[in-house]
Amino acid sequence: MSKRKPQEAVSGSYTPIPHTLMDSTAFQGASDRAKALLLELLRQHTGKNNGHLHLATDWLKRRGWASHYAIQKGKAELQARGLIVKTRTGGLRMGPDRFALTWLNVSNFSGLDIQTFQPGDWRFFDPLPTVKKRGDQPAPRDRRVPPHGTETPAPVPAHGTVKGNFKASPVPPHGNNEVTSSPARLFKAERTARGAWIEPELARLAVLGLAGRQCFALPPGKPSCH
Repeated sequence: MSKRKPQEAVSGSYTPIPHTLMDSTAFQGASDRAKALLLELLRQHTGKNNGHLHLATDWLKRRGWASHYAIQKGKAELQARGLIVKTRTGGLRMGPDRFALTWLNVSNFSGLDIQTFQPGDWRFFDPLPTVKKRGDQPAPRDRRVPPHGTETPAPVPAHGTVKGNFKASPVPPHGNNEVTSSPARLFKAERTARGAWIEPELARLAVLGLAGRQCFALPPGKPSCH
């Protein structure tokens, strides 16, 4: 029983491009110039000449490529991204460099500088998958930090700012620093102490009946009054 032909089958020769390649980092990250140059290589593929494809300047100019600089930049980018691999180095009387598409096999190594080929260089641009080990647990939370995060203290206290009293009292709290015994007070006290004997002496003279008379200083106990 023959297989049914797909309704959207392509007529004529063509070269398939896998969806995994078009979704890869190597292809999506390439410049428009590099992608356009890759299509020129696809146009040369016949199904049995991978590794013998070229990007000769004369041939590309006939297909609309006017800048030699753009061709060289696109060629270098395709190789750096692993979308093509150089299989033979060209030169004078050797023809142009030869390349292979890296998602296809190479079936004919005749005249090439390589003898083996492993497709898939473009995959190296894709990030490695993350493998979650069984039994992995999330890192424990630091309990020193509250679940709502750290709080920034307010610059003003809850009871308001404290105002300083910079009006100093003219009198210290323990009183004035005055000298309690000035020279004048000491002289007055001394004079008072010297006259303290007068009143008792007058009283004694009154008892003796000598009050109002003139007395002269005599030895103690024997006054002479007139």
